Amino acid sequence: MKEQRVLNYRIGREDENLSLRNFLRQKGYSLKMLIKLKEGGLTVNGGFHRLIDPVHAGDIIEIRCPIEEHNLVPNGALEVPIVYEDEDLIIFDKPVDMLIHPAGRGFDDALGNYFAFCIRIRFSAPSVVLIAIRRAFPLRRSTVLSQLL
Repeated sequence: MKEQRVLNYRIGREDENLSLRNFLRQKGYSLKMLIKLKEGGLTVNGGFHRLIDPVHAGDIIEIRCPIEEHNLVPNGALEVPIVYEDEDLIIFDKPVDMLIHPAGRGFDDALGNYFAFCIRIRFSAPSVVLIAIRRAFPLRRSTVLSQLL
């Protein structure tokens, strides 16, 4: 069995009667991720719960995310400013001319390569996901953090 990371959420009164889908969407889960989680990675109070069903105050939602290996070549020689970091999140200020994912074999100068370096060398994180968020305007650190946390 693959190693998994378990995340738990307790439903508060403010989220009472939201559908499970809407609650998790507010937490930042994509529809694609929710579809994957329906295959055994999502329980409410230890049992099956449809995404369209409401959640209730006190419910415990458990998310089981499989830890997957990646094949990105770590590259610590790149210089990408880190705007914010904690044990679960790294926010980079990606240069405009830098690719997010390597473009073919032999390329190791994308943000993904620096990300691989950060998680393997600097943070020793066991599981990671690289999510790229496009922005057309500068974001202040406080704006980014209030949207993500």
